[in-house]
Amino acid sequence: MINNLLKPFAVFLFTFAWVYVCKAQNGPYIALFAQQAPKIDGDTSDQVWKDSKTWYTYNQVWLNNVGTTPTPEDFSWKFKLAWTKDRFYILAVITDDVISDRYPNALDRYYEDDCFEVFFDEDKSGGQHQKSFQAFAYHVSLKYDIVDSDNTGAAKLFNDHAEVRMDTVDGKYVWEAAFKVYDKNFTPTNPGQPVSLFAVKKMGWALSYCDNDGKAQRDHFFGSEYISATDKNIAYINADVFGTVELINPSVPTFSHVLVDNGLVNPTAMQIAPNGDIYVCEQKGNLKVLQNGELQTGNLVHVNANTDGPSYTERGLLGLALDPDFAQNHFIYLFYTTNAGFVHNRVSRFTIDGTKDVSSTELIITELDSLSSAFNHNGGAMHFGKDGKLYIATGENATPSNSQDLKNTHGKLLRINADGSIPHDNPFGHVS
Repeated sequence: MINNLLKPFAVFLFTFAWVYVCKAQNGPYIALFAQQAPKIDGDTSDQVWKDSKTWYTYNQVWLNNVGTTPTPEDFSWKFKLAWTKDRFYILAVITDDVISDRYPNALDRYYEDDCFEVFFDEDKSGGQHQKSFQAFAYHVSLKYDIVDSDNTGAAKLFNDHAEVRMDTVDGKYVWEAAFKVYDKNFTPTNPGQPVSLFAVKKMGWALSYCDNDGKAQRDHFFGSEYISATDKNIAYINADVFGTVELINPSVPTFSHVLVDNGLVNPTAMQIAPNGDIYVCEQKGNLKVLQNGELQTGNLVHVNANTDGPSYTERGLLGLALDPDFAQNHFIYLFYTTNAGFVHNRVSRFTIDGTKDVSSTELIITELDSLSSAFNHNGGAMHFGKDGKLYIATGENATPSNSQDLKNTHGKLLRINADGSIPHDNPFGHVS
């Protein structure tokens, strides 16, 4: 793959936009969505670069052929990143006291001249890629030639994969590049279409620079990632050492899908406490808690929940609500089906005490009407309103007419005080 970049004072422009200086070591890097794609001309005035507040820089030396560490005046650089649906942009500003381009053949010892190398692993799967397109290692020369290995390991031009330009600004080199991003299915004979980029997408990514002060071989090879191996010049072979870049669009809400736990059995409801603890109901009658992202052993509460029914049932422990003053009183309310006296749904209050079993603290708040032989349409969602009242959604017990019958509790949105009493301002509080 490739290893080389530019010298005197250099500024690269690949697309990104924010302005703090961060030392990059395996990321994660943030690429900002460009509302308007920057013009690739080596000019830092595009709006996305103004909007971007983060400059990334680094001092990782992947290869040192001269035995000395360069001073900032010899070589230093910083970069920003950005993206649109069809391009990934890089802006790099480089200080380099000497730039060398002694090999005229773009495919001959291209990594010994000044050049930068951009690494992409579209699906962040890592692995060997020197003779495959599992990942890409694009070497970009001073003539804007773009070289990578093909699936035989031979050097090949990929000039159609990116648009690159460089300009000199205040004695520094400013490079700007717009890359198409291809997945591992790419082949030179059947390239297919570049992938469409989107917010929250994460890719394996790294940036490097070959620094040559006019010799037959490069003086240094700098990289954005910390590599612990003795031989640090391995990114062109192995994508496992790439960092991570995440695409963000501040104008669009973004969410990450993170597995918290997969050890729960038929979870039915959850609430997050002010301190971040997550309370989860299991249909069979257990209340669990996750603390710091880990499911705690044992139950906080176990109720004898009725889960009768065929292979599928909507009975059991179905809902929970935290008291508005939970941080002080630790009250939690549970909605569950019980056999006590007759089969019906009940709301009870329990007092949480860390991770202890507090089943014995049960205080029954309200008993709902008897259920029929139907096993579905039980409801169970509960929330406290801003008025401090507890709102309880009940199913119509598979009998639609129950919803219009004000003489039973099925198919209703019930409103009660936290102690189970009926608020005086309920619209149908007079109906028994």
